Order: sequence, then structure tokens, then C-alpha cells
Amino acid sequence: MYTEESKYSGEDNNFNHKLTIFNDLYDRVDIPQVAKIKAFLIMLYGIALDFYYGNKATYITFNGICNAIRNHFKGLEYKRGVLIKWNAITLKIVMVKSEGKSTEDCL
Repeated sequence: MYTEESKYSGEDNNFNHKLTIFNDLYDRVDIPQVAKIKAFLIMLYGIALDFYYGNKATYITFNGICNAIRNHFKGLEYKRGVLIKWNAITLKIVMVKSEGKSTEDCL
């Protein structure tokens, strides 16, 4: 029922969009609200699932888990990490990874 495309990986997907899909499917199968936090992990895979299991003891509410994941993958720490990676990119690195391409193509 839950496809890979519907899951949140923490990499290049929109958490709010994936959460909307989860909530819609959750409401359709009529599962009690108290079970929602237990069912939440079905919408995760990859590093988002790893993050969930590494921190699951700290989650008290459904909104708490959603905020923790949202903050971890899209908060200041995430943005700082992306900026560090971006600043580390050089033309030389791009050219090595793009073997056979011209300098113009690498730019």
C-alpha cells in the first residue's frame, strides 16, 4: 500500500508533502489516532529512518516526531552542512568526477 515514492528519505524530498500523503492514507484506513505515532515510521526510509530509530526514545507526541525530523533535515544544521559541501566544490573536483567532459561543460 505504501510505495517507495511516498516515503520520506531526508534527501531531496519535501517532508510536508510526504506527511500529507501519510496523513491522507492514514485517515483512509481509519486507524485510531493513538496509533499514529507507531505507524509513522512506515513513511520513512534511508537516513530519515535511521534518524528515527536513533532518536525514537525522545519522541512523546506525533507533532514532536514530525518537528524533530523536519528540524534535523531542513533546519539550520542541515543548511549549514549543505553550505559546507557547496563551498568545498571546486572546478578541479567537478572535472575529475566528469572525466572526458570539457572545462566548459564542467562549468
